[in-house]
Amino acid sequence: MSAYFDLYLYALKFGIAPLLSVGFISILIGLVAALAFNLRPREVALLCLAFGAIGAVTGLFMGASRDSVVGTIVPAFLTVVSGLAAYQFAAPGKVYETWRDSLPVAIACMFLAAAAGATFGSAMRNQQEEAVRRYEEWKLRYQQVELPIEAEQWRQKLGLPSPTNLGKKSD
Repeated sequence: MSAYFDLYLYALKFGIAPLLSVGFISILIGLVAALAFNLRPREVALLCLAFGAIGAVTGLFMGASRDSVVGTIVPAFLTVVSGLAAYQFAAPGKVYETWRDSLPVAIACMFLAAAAGATFGSAMRNQQEEAVRRYEEWKLRYQQVELPIEAEQWRQKLGLPSPTNLGKKSD
């Protein structure tokens, strides 16, 4: 039962909590930017939340990965940003005018959320690598120190000869 609870705590610590905190910070950035630039707070906050969620999830995966994914992620982000910018600035309509003003703030939220997600992801990866290193150290100590001592103790209890005495002949 406690192993399952530990897995839930691990998911909460390294999955849900970072994403929720980055989402909350994205909403705050959106609200502050809306007040500073005289934009509609609701639209900017929702747009920042959406872009922040995309950035946070991508950053979390990027930080947790052992492979070099930055060369893949950065061009993908730039493609999304340039595609949205080209579409938003060329499309007519009142909805697009609101997005046109708040899109730079949302893009900034996406990049900040990606950086925060990458930080959380790298912390998660480092903790996993540390656990693997500690296990390997324990396994080596068990094989080199504890196992030979236990084997010798069992040989003595069972009255078997020691491996050092196997080659010697008794008189």
